[in-house]
Amino acid sequence: MVRSQNALKKKKRAEAKKKLDEIKQRQREHFERQFTEFFNFSVKLRGIPPHCILAFNRGERHRIINVAIDIDEAKVLETVKEICVPPEHVHADFLTACLQDALHKGVIPTLIREIRDDMTEYAEKNAVKNFGQNLRNLLLQRPLPHKRVLALEPSGKNGCKVAALDEFGNLIGHENVFLAGSAERRENAEKTLAEMIRKFNLSVIAIGIGGGSRIAEEAVAHMIETHFADSDVAYIMVNKVGSVAYSTSPVAKEELPHGDTSTRATVSIGRRLQNPLNELVRIEPTSLGFSTYHQDIRGKYIKQMLDEVVESCVNVVGVDLNSATSAHLTHIAGLNPMTARRIYEYRREHGAFRTREDLRKVPGINETVYTHAAGFLRIIGGSNPLDSTNIHPESYELAASIIEKLGFAVNDLRSSEKMKAVAEKVPAEKIGELTVQFSSELHAGVNTVRDILENLLRFGRDPRDSQPPLRFRRKALKLEDLAPGMELSGTVLNVAEFGAFVDIGLPESGFVHISQMSTGFIRDAHERVAPGNTVRLWVVEADVSKKRVSLSLLPPGTERQQPALRAGGKERERSPREPSRERAPRPPRPEGERRDPRDESRGDKPSGDRPPRDFSRERDSRSGGRRFDRKPFDRTPKTFVSAPTKKEVKPITEKMKEGKEPMRSFSDLAQLFGRTQSSGEENDRGQNKGTKK
Repeated sequence: MVRSQNALKKKKRAEAKKKLDEIKQRQREHFERQFTEFFNFSVKLRGIPPHCILAFNRGERHRIINVAIDIDEAKVLETVKEICVPPEHVHADFLTACLQDALHKGVIPTLIREIRDDMTEYAEKNAVKNFGQNLRNLLLQRPLPHKRVLALEPSGKNGCKVAALDEFGNLIGHENVFLAGSAERRENAEKTLAEMIRKFNLSVIAIGIGGGSRIAEEAVAHMIETHFADSDVAYIMVNKVGSVAYSTSPVAKEELPHGDTSTRATVSIGRRLQNPLNELVRIEPTSLGFSTYHQDIRGKYIKQMLDEVVESCVNVVGVDLNSATSAHLTHIAGLNPMTARRIYEYRREHGAFRTREDLRKVPGINETVYTHAAGFLRIIGGSNPLDSTNIHPESYELAASIIEKLGFAVNDLRSSEKMKAVAEKVPAEKIGELTVQFSSELHAGVNTVRDILENLLRFGRDPRDSQPPLRFRRKALKLEDLAPGMELSGTVLNVAEFGAFVDIGLPESGFVHISQMSTGFIRDAHERVAPGNTVRLWVVEADVSKKRVSLSLLPPGTERQQPALRAGGKERERSPREPSRERAPRPPRPEGERRDPRDESRGDKPSGDRPPRDFSRERDSRSGGRRFDRKPFDRTPKTFVSAPTKKEVKPITEKMKEGKEPMRSFSDLAQLFGRTQSSGEENDRGQNKGTKK
């Protein structure tokens, strides 16, 4: 019995080891496919893009590739040998071997480590900057207010979780459907979705982008065509990165205590469509993963910047004090997790806030905290219309005076007709003129008056309304349907320096290279697109076998601009319409006329009087316009003396030079290498020349 149990345990251990080995083998094959382009790859050190540096580090860490910096040690040795080893020294071979050993074992490995560390730090800082830009654009996406949403998270064997949300993001119903499998299963799933849409009066379906999302998209498109052909029901693809991290967080468990993790993740997908900022601030920024090789960045570089980006976005948009959660309030300037929690609990106990002044009643909100936070907190529909603007309570009296000078009252801001009249009296082109006028009449600061006028001009508007509109669909797209030159619309998923990945409704995202974004030169793809943007695209190439789609932001046949002035001083190509800048030749000078000395500085001498051309002072285009007028490299050894006082140096003997007599000190060795001179040699060369220190 004991033997059989031991044999069973050994068999289980062997099976577990075999499965683990298979998993490791699959992972290795995956990484090998990912790093195939870097096999037998070489690039100049100055030409490595930052994302490639992180890719090298990852491939080396997984032991897929070996990264080495190729240094010509023979050339380095010859250069150092000319400085350190006299050519006719009796021990030249020994000193050369010492130099070679020091370079091979000490100097060059140390330099390589320092270079790799500097390159990694540069790449990480660049990736963090890229991550911050993508996160800012993601947080400031256009919201979809006052819409009921059906959120759908695709999954595998366990089916797809579906959640119905009201206008405020509250969960009002959820189901589990199977969109893959037999035709009967798909038909039942489509009927369930149609019943939920009718029951809860939903108008938009949010499908999370991920595994199985295209199968879900085809099913939803077929359901809309079958059941809602005459209605305005549509679907939209939503990036669900970070929804799993939110579903397991304490915030999600507190908000949805009776739901499981899949339900919470589905609710997060629907909420980030309704109000991306409110939902995404609840998720740890590092879980969003909007950067190239973001998982390879060390934490010390990323956390502080991402927290600053989140706080900046929240303060730009503002927070509705009566609907924000404690996690959302934490990012307001002046509030910490404790004060944010107290505000949230006070609202649940005493009801909605009516004015900003009610914030003073919350325990722990002193005058300093109120002054910092009040300007970023909004109260929509309160007793004072100014509480829904960016105007700080300290400037309410000034704002009322400005509104009175415009011929209105503060309560008139509640009326849309009155606001149209205010917008007519405060057009954007007259803000500067009115700012100067009101600041002098009311004895107020120019910047404060300008901020008040700008808030009145965009009263009731969300700063995110200026973002591109959301792209809704009713039909699914297939890769075989694409052809070069076809026009599409897509949503930008991620942006790197070298291009952008765009969702066009296919299982694989399309790619727009940076060269296909502008007719002129741009250094970074962030200059043209941002995550969440809706863009018009044209197909460049659709490779069905490799499942790759190359896209362009430029219509077919768009002409490229001529390159501007190149780095290095080369002149750009001149267009035919651009006049030539060449100077006309000067007329000949009459005989006997005195030459203007200024002509000599301009180089206007006759060819017979012109001196030979000095090529050492010419500008070379390859050097970026630098002049080659520097002195040639002096390879003679130099002495660096720390003390200003001169010491008498006792000269070495001829036997010491020949190696027949030992040296007395390092000063004798320095004389042998020519780094210092004896007092006798200095007197022989003359005091007027001095000694080069």
